[in-house]
Amino acid sequence: MAEDLFTPYIQQLPPGVAGNYDEDEVLALNGSLEDIIAKGWTFHDFCTFSKDSLIFWTPDASIVSYLDVPSHHNYTVDMIFPPTSSSKKKTLHIAAVNSEATAPVLTSLLAFFIASHMDEQEMEIIFKAFATNPRKDFGGLDFSASSLLAKTLCASSCRISLSFQFMTLSPSQCQAIFSSLGLYSIEFRQCTTGEGLRESLRNCKPAFGPKKLKISCTQQEFATIAEGLRDNSSLTELELQLHFIFNDDDMQRITAALQCQEMENLVLEYLDMDDDGWSLLCKALGEHSKIRTVTLAFTDKFADAARRLTPERRRTRSEAILNLIQTSPTIQELNWPEFQQDESLGPVVQKQLEEKRGRN
Repeated sequence: MAEDLFTPYIQQLPPGVAGNYDEDEVLALNGSLEDIIAKGWTFHDFCTFSKDSLIFWTPDASIVSYLDVPSHHNYTVDMIFPPTSSSKKKTLHIAAVNSEATAPVLTSLLAFFIASHMDEQEMEIIFKAFATNPRKDFGGLDFSASSLLAKTLCASSCRISLSFQFMTLSPSQCQAIFSSLGLYSIEFRQCTTGEGLRESLRNCKPAFGPKKLKISCTQQEFATIAEGLRDNSSLTELELQLHFIFNDDDMQRITAALQCQEMENLVLEYLDMDDDGWSLLCKALGEHSKIRTVTLAFTDKFADAARRLTPERRRTRSEAILNLIQTSPTIQELNWPEFQQDESLGPVVQKQLEEKRGRN
């Protein structure tokens, strides 16, 4: 069966590249993804078959798991996915002559993976590039209505999460992601998205696009993204991991982002903020009409001395939290750093939250 789908390809490699592989290690796809599926293969079958091979999906792009990527393919992006029967995630390395050449491979592999896991309740697939500065471009995914990926997404009832890490996404790529059906969650981890993500968030229609967004970004990147969050009307869950100390401008952007109309769950991780910023944050949360759960935490998990507040400052912050609980008509769960809580007010906050949950 494999002979019908894959043919030897080592003779097509440049001489300096071919010498790095055994003859039976280098294969080329003979046909298309539809042909593989028609033969009854699953994504797991493909990964098992390609484990010790270099597979050329197109003449300009290859897939490898354990072997080295071919040296004439200067661009590599990893696809990381949950395996069938173990907790350790697996990785396929998609290498090509440039980022654009990876697009048809990434689109096919993602559609193939989803089609092979239609019965799963949820899944997360990660696309990860090596962290360079500036970030390398992402080749893209074809979400057009006629593509197999779009059709597979529409047919799946699974909660599908995509994570993009350490890469640059163009405005058209951001728009395609937020216009697609079938994606539940999107993560941008230390990516460069600029105005593309801002405009995609701003223009996203409630019936389309993901319901959950996770962002880890620089201070400069967040300054652009915040405007889009403010105008968004589709997201219900937002996770922000912001590795910087909030200044006055940052707090204005945070409070603007919290105007996201449909948001019900918020996780905000930060390096630190001053007391005025804390009060401004609590006020904005208290005025939100739908938010139900809030987690405020530090991006790094150790409790350093600089952030161990005086008793007076702990009481001030706890009073702001208590006022937030009393003001908000919807918040039922709230967590914030324990060593910044006042010992006497902390239990009062938790009791009032329990009472609010009991009334709903």
